[in-house]
Amino acid sequence: GKHNNWGQCEFDSLATAPCKQENECYKECQKPHSPDGCAELNGTWIHQPDGWGRCCPPDTHVFYDTSRGEKICSYVPEGSPNGWELRSPACCEAEQGSWKELDGRGECCLGRWMAYTYEGQTHSYCSTETWGWDNSECYESCDALRQECQTCRVEKMECCG
Repeated sequence: GKHNNWGQCEFDSLATAPCKQENECYKECQKPHSPDGCAELNGTWIHQPDGWGRCCPPDTHVFYDTSRGEKICSYVPEGSPNGWELRSPACCEAEQGSWKELDGRGECCLGRWMAYTYEGQTHSYCSTETWGWDNSECYESCDALRQECQTCRVEKMECCG
């Protein structure tokens, strides 16, 4: 670590290993938030009319949705039928969908089955599109590093050496 004019150890947070790792982790997680980072991750950047933009993951189909007047990140290829129009497992699979029995009736999902929990019960639903890149798991992985960095700050004399 560095020592100031009075011989005291100063904490350079980015020089310590845990803090450096935390910083790198957040930088990695922020890639989908810029056109260059999105391209690096093989995503597709959508410019929005408000000057902002968003990154569609590589496993989505990007196309202009005429009913909404904007480009979307869809799990379903453009021109596909609606899942609810496909009423049998065979028809569903023919469109690369997945069939699930829900509440005693079958449902075809051409997108992705997602789950949410409400009042202790887990429910499934079909999601056909995403707003953009969900990087919440990436940010969560940085949280452990943040804790190590904080510990290092608290015990800065040990870190400064």
